[in-house]
Amino acid sequence: MTTRSKINKAVRLGLLASVAASVALSNPLIAAEDSDEKDEDAGEVITVVGSRLKRNHVEGASAVQIITAEDMKEQGHTTVYDALNSLSINNGVQIEGPEFSGGFTPDIRTLNIRGFGVGNSLTLINGRRIANYPAAYQGQSSAVNFGAIPQAAIERIEVLSGGGSSIYGSDAVAGVVNIVLKKDVDETTLSLIYGRPEEASGNDYRVDITTGKVFENGNFTVGLSYRKTDPISAGDYDNYDSNFDYPYSDINDPSLNFDTYVLDRFAFELVDPGSQCESFGSTRFLFSESLGYLCGRDNVALTNFRNEREQLSVFANGSYNVGDVELFGEFLYNSSESSVDRYSIFIQERIYNGAEYYTVLRSFYESDLQRSLDSHFEDESFNVSFGARGYLGEHEWEASLYHSQYELESKRVRFKAQESIDVFFGDFFTFVGATPVFFGNGSFGLFDNLFAQVDDSNRDLVNSALGTQTYGNKTSSSGAQFMLRGELFEMPAGAVSYAAIAEFEKQELEFIPDELITQLPPFPYTAGSGWLGLTGYDGIGDRERSAVGFEANFPVTETLDINLAARADNYDSQSSSIGTRVTPSAKFEWRPTDNFLLRGGYSESFRAPDLVSVYSRTGFYTTVTDYYSCWQALGMPDSFDAAEDCAGTQIFARRLGPGEVGNEPLKDETGDTKWVGFVYDITDDLSVQIDWQEVTLEDKVASLSTSSLLYREFQCRAPNVDVANARPSQDLSALSCDQVSNLIGRTLDPDTNTDEISSFNVTPRNISEESVESIDARLNYGWQTAGFGDFALRIDYSHLLSHKFDGVELRDDPILGGWEPRSNINATLAWKYDDLSMALSMLRRGSTTVYDPGDPLYLDGTLGKRVPPYFLYNLTVGYDWSENLQTRLTIRNLFDQGAPRDRTIGPNSFPWYNNFVYGGAGIGREFYINVNYTL
Repeated sequence: MTTRSKINKAVRLGLLASVAASVALSNPLIAAEDSDEKDEDAGEVITVVGSRLKRNHVEGASAVQIITAEDMKEQGHTTVYDALNSLSINNGVQIEGPEFSGGFTPDIRTLNIRGFGVGNSLTLINGRRIANYPAAYQGQSSAVNFGAIPQAAIERIEVLSGGGSSIYGSDAVAGVVNIVLKKDVDETTLSLIYGRPEEASGNDYRVDITTGKVFENGNFTVGLSYRKTDPISAGDYDNYDSNFDYPYSDINDPSLNFDTYVLDRFAFELVDPGSQCESFGSTRFLFSESLGYLCGRDNVALTNFRNEREQLSVFANGSYNVGDVELFGEFLYNSSESSVDRYSIFIQERIYNGAEYYTVLRSFYESDLQRSLDSHFEDESFNVSFGARGYLGEHEWEASLYHSQYELESKRVRFKAQESIDVFFGDFFTFVGATPVFFGNGSFGLFDNLFAQVDDSNRDLVNSALGTQTYGNKTSSSGAQFMLRGELFEMPAGAVSYAAIAEFEKQELEFIPDELITQLPPFPYTAGSGWLGLTGYDGIGDRERSAVGFEANFPVTETLDINLAARADNYDSQSSSIGTRVTPSAKFEWRPTDNFLLRGGYSESFRAPDLVSVYSRTGFYTTVTDYYSCWQALGMPDSFDAAEDCAGTQIFARRLGPGEVGNEPLKDETGDTKWVGFVYDITDDLSVQIDWQEVTLEDKVASLSTSSLLYREFQCRAPNVDVANARPSQDLSALSCDQVSNLIGRTLDPDTNTDEISSFNVTPRNISEESVESIDARLNYGWQTAGFGDFALRIDYSHLLSHKFDGVELRDDPILGGWEPRSNINATLAWKYDDLSMALSMLRRGSTTVYDPGDPLYLDGTLGKRVPPYFLYNLTVGYDWSENLQTRLTIRNLFDQGAPRDRTIGPNSFPWYNNFVYGGAGIGREFYINVNYTL
């Protein structure tokens, strides 16, 4: 879509939204209803995420973090994702981002609260569910894309840490994020934002227009946001524009990117290419003393640090009073086009030349093929709701309908399977294990033409093996809600307030790949699909859910309140085996004095089986220990050592839905949250709060481990044989032998007289347990001076006490635990004097385990076991020129701080920092200028 067509579409959508808003648009009561903190003495009441009851205290029984639109600007955030990613409770790994362009979902931006996984927190817009991103996150689960929510539309974001299923139902395990849209605007504001990194030339432009009107019988608000972001590549930076910038050259020699090589499978040595590399623009270099030479290129400069993107958003809401009934509604639309730079594509296979067989690899570059290899993404989402609210006597009611939809079209250049056989691989020779071997005698044979230059004589031939792999996906969520709330009866200490709700929701999922994905591979020569070595994912399905819930607050004494809630969710029988799940909660607020609150509670939670797990299919390659065929080859002894006696076997594993192979349907994941804490207003200007929390989740869905499944199969086939060093990661003893036989197929190899794996399937299964224990703390301090202005300090701190998975402590385990920081700090010091304001914010991510725990220098103790903490500072400076004109300068990454040094990162692990923890660290210092003008 061109910029002109985007703007034309924006105008049409803006007019449509304006008309709709003037009729019946507004934020629903279920979301927090007021952005201002109300004065308790004035008798005002508010609602925030975690409860449907209105209350006259900002702090309640559950800890809630609130990020306002002004907070985001003050802290230097330019997107909603930036603000959420900086939360101290966001300490999980996110496998995504521009630096990792090879995954299933490189264009998504997610949140991973407490490290529980991106799908275990619930996201709402104005209290209502939204559609998930229409692609399988890392091929396995659903996730919300916060990159599709425009910052310009946000009034505030409310984040509940911990379980909230007794109020909101499924998915509210690790937390709930409620995004509240702007409303009650009675002016027109134009905002212009421009930014760019200090060292790179990637410009970032944004234009926001917001207008609205408050009148006697109602109001409406309409806004439009357009953003264009230029790409940034590693080549824009002196520290990343060459492979020889590798920062740990005192430990390992810099290495070029693999370009072309021949690996002798018998000698396990690289065949020296001699002078052939230079013939097609590469360089001969020594990979290692043991392996030898190959061809490579110094091309890390072409790696994406930020994707090119063009984004358009329109939002609107408002209300209109018809007698005693208020009609309301909301509308949020977003469209985005982005691209991920891919400068090369490689093809690899095993080739037999008549005497020996080799693994050969050849890379082709855009300059060779004279075509773009970039990946492209176009997504479009919208959320719309309408409803009415009023009173039945003194009881407030609200009824609403909503629909959320998200569509995605993606395009990537891939090698086609049959064409690759014809052009590169040629005739089939045999299998070695499960790996096919070819003669390499295609029309552009991978053996004889491996080092041939691509030119006018053969370019069309090579290009004929390439195609564009596409997806056309859609997800949606539609529902109806009815809520009634008010007071039930009087107790000596006050009235018992209540809220009752009834809901219905239907979710739909459609993952529609191109025809080649759904085809079988050219049997028996390749695994995957009609695309070489690619399975992708596909699936279609839906789910219906109905629910009722009730919440009540009992003022036991003048200082003690008890809150009880319960909710029952009923699911259709096709999408899961849940039936009806009831989740209760009980929490308390004790206020012995006006300035002290002791709070705590217990809440059960659950997550319904992910629709991706239920309805989608995918696959992957992996190397495993085939215990059964190894045992047969050893002569079927009474015992053997898997580590010493068995070699690895490469297999292709398909991940299918449980029902496809006769396994039992998925249950829901169930858990609970326990917490206790306090809030203490030490003075009018100084307050502290500390909360302890433990979140657990049982029957967690995980795909069957390939190694564990093979071990369980061996137990079924040879139950009395002792296997040393098998080390299965999952206990699959509950899996029957009949279920195992449905998953693994075997055929007899007459040459070896062993039963080799012919098909291998895994399915999701309720199999794991996980728990996280943590402490959160917050300090707020504000002080005023006579001649130096007003100051405000806010510090949020989160500390991970424990993270267990299947009873194993992960927090400090470099192999099993990954890279979760022990602690995070988010702090902001703000100052305002007359029309001038400044704010300095700091994000500190605590130490993590090293990137590569298998590094020899780590294993022998030469290198430390942890990576140092990471500090990131943002500075903002604002000036109000008049009531109508304000400007703000933002400097992101003020001290140009790169990711912390980790000497276990090898030369081929570009960008030489852990981008799953420190994504975007290579961009460095950025400058933004913001001009706001109000008519």
